[in-house]
Amino acid sequence: MANIMKSLFAATCISIVVLSFAGCKGKEKTRLYSTKEGKVEVKESGGEMQEMKITTKEGTATFRTGEISEDIKPFVYPGASRKEGGAWSIQTNKEKAGGISSTYLSTKDDIDRVIAYYKESLKDKKPEYAEMTTPNGKMASFTVKEPDRGGVTIVLNEIPQGKGTEIHITKVIR
Repeated sequence: MANIMKSLFAATCISIVVLSFAGCKGKEKTRLYSTKEGKVEVKESGGEMQEMKITTKEGTATFRTGEISEDIKPFVYPGASRKEGGAWSIQTNKEKAGGISSTYLSTKDDIDRVIAYYKESLKDKKPEYAEMTTPNGKMASFTVKEPDRGGVTIVLNEIPQGKGTEIHITKVIR
């Protein structure tokens, strides 16, 4: 556990340094930063970070901007747009199956319409469904379990004053 914490601390420190350089304008380039705990590879385009991959002996974490992971695309609400910083994924070592992908989206459609869409589109998968009302508005979640493989959770949050719905989709693969 101590080694994992050291590796994560080192990767976080390197990530902070890397992100501080990400605003520099320029063409496509890849930067590589290495320590004895692992390495961080940063791909930039036009001065913007496109992908950061952190690799340690415990596994690899890949953070991407602008892309929605292929395993999440089937669950994306039609017409929803990706929110800033809204897509990332983490994979474990190759000999171990597993990982997690997540994306943040938003739509101008009201939450009741988005709930109705997911109830209909997921009905064959028999999701667990929960809904609640908070002082900030309605929230809902759908969880689809995939036997021996993980599952998908979709969380919906009403944006106040009828400005739409935020959608957070997370897929876990075992």
